[in-house]
Amino acid sequence: MKSLLELKTGTFPSLPLANDLSEADLDEVGEESHHSSLTSAPKAYNPFIISSTEISKQLAKPAYAKPQTSQISQSCLLSPISRKPSEAFSSQSTKSSMSIFDGTPVSSARELEQRTKESKKELQTLLLSKGEVNVDVASSCLKIAEDSFALGDYFKALSYYTKALEIYYQDFHTFYGVIPQIYDRLGHLCQIRGKYNEALGHYNMAMNLRVTFLGEEHVDLTTSYDHLAQVFYHMGRYTEGMTYVTKSIGIKEKILPPKHPLMSDSLLISALILSCKEQFTEATAQANEALTIRISSYGDSSVSYAEVLQTLGLIKMLQKSHQEAKSYLTKALEIKTQFLGEIHPELPVIYNEIGRISYIEGNLNYAHQCIKNALKCREMCPVEHNLSAAKSYLYLGYIYADKREISKARDAIEKSQSIIKSCVGDSHPDNSSCLQALAYTFLMEENILKAEENLVSSFAILQSIAEEKSSTLLESSFILSALQSFSKRDSSLTSALSSNISLIISKYSEESPITANAFFSLGQSYFQAQQYEESVVCFLKALKQYNRIYGENSFPAGISTFMIGKAYSAQNKRTMGVEFLEKALRALETTFGSEHPVLVLILDELAQNIIHNKDYKRCLAYFERSAKITILNYGNTTPQLAFLYYQIGMIHKRLENYQAAAPYLKDSLKVQRLHLQFTASFAETCHQLIYVYKTLGNSSHVQKYELTCEEFQKKNGTTLQGKVSGPPSRSSFDLLQAVFKLLYRHFDS
Repeated sequence: MKSLLELKTGTFPSLPLANDLSEADLDEVGEESHHSSLTSAPKAYNPFIISSTEISKQLAKPAYAKPQTSQISQSCLLSPISRKPSEAFSSQSTKSSMSIFDGTPVSSARELEQRTKESKKELQTLLLSKGEVNVDVASSCLKIAEDSFALGDYFKALSYYTKALEIYYQDFHTFYGVIPQIYDRLGHLCQIRGKYNEALGHYNMAMNLRVTFLGEEHVDLTTSYDHLAQVFYHMGRYTEGMTYVTKSIGIKEKILPPKHPLMSDSLLISALILSCKEQFTEATAQANEALTIRISSYGDSSVSYAEVLQTLGLIKMLQKSHQEAKSYLTKALEIKTQFLGEIHPELPVIYNEIGRISYIEGNLNYAHQCIKNALKCREMCPVEHNLSAAKSYLYLGYIYADKREISKARDAIEKSQSIIKSCVGDSHPDNSSCLQALAYTFLMEENILKAEENLVSSFAILQSIAEEKSSTLLESSFILSALQSFSKRDSSLTSALSSNISLIISKYSEESPITANAFFSLGQSYFQAQQYEESVVCFLKALKQYNRIYGENSFPAGISTFMIGKAYSAQNKRTMGVEFLEKALRALETTFGSEHPVLVLILDELAQNIIHNKDYKRCLAYFERSAKITILNYGNTTPQLAFLYYQIGMIHKRLENYQAAAPYLKDSLKVQRLHLQFTASFAETCHQLIYVYKTLGNSSHVQKYELTCEEFQKKNGTTLQGKVSGPPSRSSFDLLQAVFKLLYRHFDS
């Protein structure tokens, strides 16, 4: 590491983004300006207006723009239910999967492209020989549509599906089994684009046709019920979704033999809805039943098997069992990439969640790479935004916030919020997540009022949609209450936090990370209320669980240990305080390295404890190291340096090293002046400089700083005779940011 003098005078090195990432990460993916073919998509959307001219235009286009990748459809959280292309329009087919190809080895992208070219030639011949309105033309359109769908060319698929539907409607009663399945595909395409209300319209049309022609107990009707349940799941309307999937399971239990592959589709949707309703035992049981079915039907290396692993990973994420979730998701990604490659429209959900786990673990670089991959996957699928894209931008916002790139963070979060509002409206739980993220960015800027404003809005959304005692609502209440207790020191808020602890424990047990976070939040509230003994008790309970769950060197354990040391120091139990502070320093150094900004909090607290024992040399070493880390991370003009330079100068003064003291006190004054901090601390620094230069016999500098004091007096109307208290102090928001980083990393609505 460079010396403090070199860092003070040198240029602050810019911190590189992970993996050569740039602001392009925030570029809109899928905008019409980037994909001119999208501009005509809305016109082709009506199933009854596409013409042969438009088909000819489609024939003139290449089959696929990205031949290096393979196949399978994209969805927001769970791949929409569909059959193999070869079976998709057999109305009596009972073989199904959560993805198009049932997880079995399928044609490569190149083979599909070749087949599409041949189908186009066949279609051109049919158009010339039989005209536009012909069943063979419709069948050929379906073949091209299915292959385009498999390749991720969704708007081309849309054109051919709508033309096939137009033809089949000419002989409605003959093709009543095929028409609902085309509506399923149209609904699927809307779902991919985040157009959930339009998707519901198509799925309802398919359901009504099936009820009319097949009756209310036919197995094909379960496809409609599953589709509707899935859309309601994405929209956060879990009760409605559960109603439909329960109907589907009931019909399948009556008609299908045990362990039939179709049953696994409904079980996975039901499992996800149950997990969102925090019924984790039932959700996990259903997902495991689906796993058994998929293994017996398709094997343990199929895409269908990977879909179940992905679902189990999502359930474990909601349970805050991040290591189990990581295991499931990593295995699912490994299987899917064998079929699809590393960049494919099917993969953003997995990349998002693995990236989020990496963020929780403090590995920002890997988290950033995962989110980058998720956004790259979206580039292959030039459609309007969906909730998966919103998740990518939300997580990207958190990563930028932790990198102190607040403007980029807020841009990403606001982009996420815009997508969510366009897809599902203002009252969706994901919008609540965006408001919490925005609050986090305001905390990083020390803007408590804006942070609280966003948290209150977030909490209001959750109150309107969540169950009364849901963990989502309770955790949101803890974050808001902890913030308010920090800013207002309201003892009634501490009482509210304390009373809610029993609800958390009854729901999750004392060994849950959620319970640990609750005790940490309560400890923080007691600390702010200056009830230090009570705060130590709470922090120790949190630390015990953090050590067990994440390890002694983890961020949660380290920051809890730090707070225990700080609470002991506040009680003048300095020996105990130093012991815990040094333990926290060792833990976080092990995890983050020797130059991470979180170490500054501990170093400063250690130095201020040791100074009471008059161990000035050791104290000086801690403050100098803190200043080096601060400059490396935030530059050599950050306002935090005013405090550090003042403290270093004062220690040199106590050691009677006046030549060394003067430059640091001057630098402190410069930083304060730069940030217009003309307060009592500015006056105190001037007084110390006057004393130092009087001791050194430098009358010109004494006169200079006496004039500075007089100017200050004129501007502020304050008398500066005698000692003025109030040296520069490190902002308490540094601690607040570290504390809320812990809470946010484990929060998920």
